[in-house]
Amino acid sequence: MNNKIYVVTHKQAEFPRDPLYCPIQVGFGNELFWNDAPIIRDNSGDNISAKNSTFCELTAVYWLWKNIASDGFIGIEHYRRYLSTNRFSNSYKYFLKEDDILSALSYCDFVLPEQYIWKNRTVFSNYALSVGHETDLGVLRDTISNKSKEYVETYDAVLNSGSAYYCNMLICSKQLFDSYCEWLFKILFEFENIVDLSDYSKSQKRIFGYVSEILLNVWLIKNQNTVKTFPMINSEEPSALKVLRHIKQGKYNMPYTPDWLKTK
Repeated sequence: MNNKIYVVTHKQAEFPRDPLYCPIQVGFGNELFWNDAPIIRDNSGDNISAKNSTFCELTAVYWLWKNIASDGFIGIEHYRRYLSTNRFSNSYKYFLKEDDILSALSYCDFVLPEQYIWKNRTVFSNYALSVGHETDLGVLRDTISNKSKEYVETYDAVLNSGSAYYCNMLICSKQLFDSYCEWLFKILFEFENIVDLSDYSKSQKRIFGYVSEILLNVWLIKNQNTVKTFPMINSEEPSALKVLRHIKQGKYNMPYTPDWLKTK
C-alpha cells in the first residue's frame, strides 16, 4: 500500500521527518525543496493550479485526485497545521504515525481534526462574519439544488449547526477520497460559473476553499461516514495561544440569519 499524507505548502517550511509525509507545492511560485529534492507540484498533469488564489489548498486536492493512484490511504495536511496525539505540544514527535492512522481507519471512514464548536455562532454566521458574503451561501445552496438536490436538506442543517470540521484536512482511503472529490468539484465548478467575485477582497476571493470546508461536513453527514478525530496543532503557534483564541471565538454574537435558513 502507498500510504501518504500530503502536506500542502506555498512556501519553504520545515516538514515532518517521516517518509509518510510528502510536501506538495501549490501555485506558480519559485520551486521549493525538501531533503534537497524538488517538492512535487500541483501544476503538472491534470491540474487547476492557476486557480490557487481562489481555490486555496483545493488545487492540491484536485491534483492528488486526478494524478495519484493508491490502494492505501491518502491524507491532506498543511505546512503549519498537523494532526497530533498531543493537543498541548506542537512537537513533530506527536504527529500522527502510519500505525495511528491504520488503527483509526480500521473502524472509521475518515480521520479529521476535532470540530470547531461555538457558543454563539452557527456555521452560517461564522462564514458571514469572518470570511465571506452571506449571499455566497444562498448561491451555493442553489448550486447544490441543481447538481445534487438530495444534499440540500443536509446543507441547511449544517449551516444551522454550531459546530463543524474545518481546514480541509482529512485522511481516508483513496477510493473514498476520489468519490468525495468527484462530488465536491462538480459543485464547486458550477458554483464558480455563477458567483460574481468582482467586488471581493483578496481574502474573500478564496471563497472556494472556504465553502469547501462546509461541503465536507455536508458530505460526511449525508453519507453517514464515521469519523475519528485528533487534535490539530499549529507548528508555528504555541498550543496555549490556540486555546485562548478558540475561547475568544466562542464569545461572538450571532448576526442576522436569512429567512430561507431560519425555517430549516
